Amino acid sequence: MGTKLKIIDYNIRCANDGINPVTGSNNDIAARAPRLEALIRKYDPDVIGLQEAKRRWTAELDERLHDTYRMVYLYRSEASPEATPILWKRDKFTVKKEGHFWLSDCPEMSTKSYGTKFPRICNYVLLEVKETGEKFFFINTHMGGGFASARSAELIMKRMEERGAFTEYPALLTGDFNAAPYGERFRSDCYKILNESGKFRDLNADLGLDPTSTGNGYNAKEDSEVIIDYVFYTPVGMKPLTYKVLNEKYFDGWISDHRGLYAEVELTEKE
Repeated sequence: MGTKLKIIDYNIRCANDGINPVTGSNNDIAARAPRLEALIRKYDPDVIGLQEAKRRWTAELDERLHDTYRMVYLYRSEASPEATPILWKRDKFTVKKEGHFWLSDCPEMSTKSYGTKFPRICNYVLLEVKETGEKFFFINTHMGGGFASARSAELIMKRMEERGAFTEYPALLTGDFNAAPYGERFRSDCYKILNESGKFRDLNADLGLDPTSTGNGYNAKEDSEVIIDYVFYTPVGMKPLTYKVLNEKYFDGWISDHRGLYAEVELTEKE
């Protein structure tokens, strides 16, 4: 017992950006996909949560990572085919449950998220460690910001509690929440709702390891000064071990306009 889990969270940017006139970097998805693969092979995560994966991205991911990882996703709508895939190691886990819901007042169908422009979706899997039988939920999402992010946080906790999270199974929640923990930009009650819920805690805040913002200088823009991407964990059943913001470039440029996150936790016995 006490399995250690390695996690990566990454908003991989949906756009095909082409050649940047300032940096000279090719930022098409076809050029950025090998960069993402190199990072994943380097850190060898057990579970991965991604955001902004359009059809070209999911095709690249399946081709490049199929040997090691199983992937589950659903596009948030046919009109806006963007997904929040979860990937996990085939040889380490058995999937016991998988599912999704939309972040709206009609969570069973593709609907715009609480008055925002687009539908938003949340994916989850219940994974069992083959070697030990330990189980945990991995939840991944991309929220719409402001009021929508706050309502989405409440919905995720409610829906996942109905499925056994927090009581039967510990859980990890990753994603782009479009909500900062402080300051005016991206201001939202979302972070407070999650971090003070008694169900989830911000892993980085608890460890106090890395204050780096999660936006970078992609496409020659200035670095973002805010954190909007997180790894949340359940303090009952999990122990946080480490966290860092992934600041590497690969080959000729960035992977995305976001920086990725790397974290490790240990599954523990409930007291």
